[in-house]
Amino acid sequence: MGIIDQIFGKMPPPVSRGEVFSNARALAAQEKRQVVVIRPDLTILRLGCPPPNSMPADAVAQVEAIVPGNSRYNIAVIAPTGSIPGPDGQRADPGSREWLAAGKSIPFFGILNGLAYIGHSVWVFEGKDSEMEEGCRDAGILIVDSALAENIPPASIERARRVMSGTSVFLHDRETFQLRPWEEVQGSGAASWASVLDGARRRASETKPPQIVLVKPDQSFLLFPCTPVSSMKPEQIAQAERITPGGIKRNIAVIAPTELIVEPADSARKPLVAQFLAAGRTIPFFGMLLNLASVGNPMWIFDGKTEALESGCRNADLLLIDGLLAGKIQMRALDRAAKAMRSENIVIYDRNAKRLHFLRHVSDSPERIAYRD
Repeated sequence: MGIIDQIFGKMPPPVSRGEVFSNARALAAQEKRQVVVIRPDLTILRLGCPPPNSMPADAVAQVEAIVPGNSRYNIAVIAPTGSIPGPDGQRADPGSREWLAAGKSIPFFGILNGLAYIGHSVWVFEGKDSEMEEGCRDAGILIVDSALAENIPPASIERARRVMSGTSVFLHDRETFQLRPWEEVQGSGAASWASVLDGARRRASETKPPQIVLVKPDQSFLLFPCTPVSSMKPEQIAQAERITPGGIKRNIAVIAPTELIVEPADSARKPLVAQFLAAGRTIPFFGMLLNLASVGNPMWIFDGKTEALESGCRNADLLLIDGLLAGKIQMRALDRAAKAMRSENIVIYDRNAKRLHFLRHVSDSPERIAYRD
């Protein structure tokens, strides 16, 4: 034994960042419900929830409106934690000095504690770039305090999403006290094309009933509700199933103009009707797209600009390109985009012939479409 060990006793081995966050996730998942705080020095504080059945019904309803309690979610939160006191590993009860300090440091701590109260696993950390992946691992939802959002580059959010079990990222706006989708936040540096298109893909995949998500050049979304299958004509269903057979949902990315062509007469129509008419004028094969999305295929549309191409095609099983824009896409950029796809099926819509032409296909014949499962 060395002289230092003889004087002070044998020192425990240092705990890694990964071990700290793994421990925090395990503590957050315990039946004894609590919010787990990881401070910048990697010490942990557990903030207990009110006793079962003690929270008022209206408060529970407010929290369940944010994240329902019928399924349990892992929720990672990025917020200031450095000023919350308490020794490492301590569990602090509601109303304690530590509990009140958390409420002062994190204005929406009441929401977080409510989410833990109804059964979700909640842990909070400060979101340093070096700890984003460990901090967000296995999270189904990530919530970012607007006070720290400017310190988080889009690339950090992308890395976080790669290790999350879900892809939902929200910003808690301190001014409005509202949760807003990360990709819709303007002026925070969050709205990179990658994060915007990740949001579009997620919304197309998760929204029920299904919707087509059109991403405009200003990175805002237009949503087109799909036709209920029960209202579709047999020939509409047949058209969709020729492209996506077997009833298996396929991710469909579409490159087409996204600045819709509006006519003066549209102002006299209901807004949603006018939007559909404008989409049909702008994208001649929009009816086919609507059929494909209505039978359950998640679909997002963007205009194919080079900086958005790879992220816009990520995880797609089929890429449909409007022939009007095909000549503007560089083959080198399309090669990179194809590698990001789940199935490299790329089809061009010929406006003159009103036909689809395969540019790339998974099957051994362009006469038969196939997908990688």
